[in-house]
Amino acid sequence: ARTMAAAEGAAALMAAALASTPSYAWMLEAHPPSDRPRLLRALLERNLALQPVGLHAYPAAGGDAVECAFILAPVSSSGLSLWAMITGGLPRIAWEMGLLATRRMLALKGWHGAAAREAAGGGRRYLCLERMAVAESSRNAGVGSAALGRVLRGVADAQGLPVVLSTQTEAAARFYARLGFATVREGEYPPGVNNWIMVREPQQQGAR
Repeated sequence: ARTMAAAEGAAALMAAALASTPSYAWMLEAHPPSDRPRLLRALLERNLALQPVGLHAYPAAGGDAVECAFILAPVSSSGLSLWAMITGGLPRIAWEMGLLATRRMLALKGWHGAAAREAAGGGRRYLCLERMAVAESSRNAGVGSAALGRVLRGVADAQGLPVVLSTQTEAAARFYARLGFATVREGEYPPGVNNWIMVREPQQQGAR
């Protein structure tokens, strides 16, 4: 029950924070802006319920509401079987989003997957950082950097694995740079939207 509540809280936070970002706005362009957070939340809830690997969700002090959430997972965990998608309800959500949004969702997934593999280089194993979100009331207070920093040290560095991400704002790129990420390439997708593809190499335990 706690895991389900964390997934639902994370999905709600992620949807609220990400629905207006360029990629998701493009994906859900056929729907009015007021409806996009609901659709994205439903999609994320199903994804997290089917595939909770790598979800990190942190409640606010003294409360149950999630104030910071992100996914840090090995790429090998990103695939779902057709049967899992069908029984998990993803086709129903895809039907509600519509054909255009579903096609764009798959196109985004393909582009970012290819960009991440190229950035990691050499067929290496790596982790992907996705859908990081911090509650508006907790931003600029060090909540996100503290939570992510702990997980990067405890997971990525402990396993000796690089971490790959993509972001679409310079402010976010500067935030990740402070945590050891470096931009290895930039690319435009969807049309007119720039992406910073960033990699953080594993750091030795105890290194500063």
